[in-house]
Amino acid sequence: MPQHEYLNVELQLISGSRATLRCPGQQDYADAVCIDENLSRQLRELEHSKDFQGYGQALFEATFPSGSELRRGIYSLLDSSRRERKRLRLRLFVERAAPVPLHSLHWELLTDGRDLAIGRSPETVFSRYISRPHALGPSPTRPRMLCAIAAPTDIERYGMAAIDYDGTLRQLDELFAGLSDSLRIDFLHRPVSPERLREQLSSQAYHLLHIYGHGALPSQGESALVLEDSDYQVRLTTESALASILLGLRDLELVTLIACHGGAPSAADDGLSGLAGSLVMQNVPAVIAMRRAISMKLAFRFTQYFYRRLAQTPCVDEAVNEARHQLYLADPEAIDWSSPMLYMRLEDGQLWSPRSAPDAPGGETDRDSTGSRRAAEGSLAEPEERANQIIRADKIEGQMFLGPVGEVNNYKKSDGF
Repeated sequence: MPQHEYLNVELQLISGSRATLRCPGQQDYADAVCIDENLSRQLRELEHSKDFQGYGQALFEATFPSGSELRRGIYSLLDSSRRERKRLRLRLFVERAAPVPLHSLHWELLTDGRDLAIGRSPETVFSRYISRPHALGPSPTRPRMLCAIAAPTDIERYGMAAIDYDGTLRQLDELFAGLSDSLRIDFLHRPVSPERLREQLSSQAYHLLHIYGHGALPSQGESALVLEDSDYQVRLTTESALASILLGLRDLELVTLIACHGGAPSAADDGLSGLAGSLVMQNVPAVIAMRRAISMKLAFRFTQYFYRRLAQTPCVDEAVNEARHQLYLADPEAIDWSSPMLYMRLEDGQLWSPRSAPDAPGGETDRDSTGSRRAAEGSLAEPEERANQIIRADKIEGQMFLGPVGEVNNYKKSDGF
């Protein structure tokens, strides 16, 4: 697949009253914006009425007001990218100390209502940018990914939906089956505990980490990822603890959290708190997290489209935008397509330099003699061997990745991941 060229543009928001558009080699565009309580009220009403197109347009009008330098700038830069046959890369930089509601807006929905849909358009890519330098590491011939499925056996006690571990494992194995020439993929053998996750990540040069599980957003305190203890039961792993698990893993370029609220701030005074924000601040170059509850079906679709594109291009923001667009095409009236959020510290979106040919025959393989994908620290056990360790769900596509229905032990309960 040919690599696309990009016009890199940064939208900087220090507060809800002024913004600047910056593009290297071109003039800056700065002006007032109207992101205030009146807009917040309007956006809440639009979201409540499920007018998500209207939400995106209202946010666009407030961020790029008619007649403003910002409006002139965004269309001028878009025209420049089209003339130069490039795509527009829009990095949204919101100052960490800016009001948390500014971080919490559904920026992925941003659209002018015509042909500019920044969060999913094929001619644009979008990310939430953290302005910290990051140097690309050596280009791996075939990047290695660790996939972990956290499915505690007592999850329903915490008000969360049971996860069919074996069904999830089979579906992920099928999704990844066609990517073995581009990615080495290992599955972490259960239990998915913090210690085992750290041990495995430290044993190999993993470039990608993909976690399926539940997330928990507290009424106060830190967000948590629901992992497992040695008895396969719930072990809440806070955002600080998760950052410690990944501490010092210099080969790790991307963490994908398929767990609800992973992209939401957890502190009222810190827009980059929460699971995703804390990892990016910890120096993970890119983190994908879910904004809200998503179905298992949607999670699998996002995973399929995202890694299929990532296998073709090292640009993580391009792969995320394409996956969001595919989700939008499947259900244009829903908001679910905008749930995947990308936080990154990469100016050009590249996780690594474009790589060369895959490993030569006879090198390490991703499948054993039976065709099953490898499992880290052991082979994949047969489903019946773990029958007493998992809780099965009647329909895997009906599961949800965390949706609040109450609170227990200071964390919101859920009807899914």
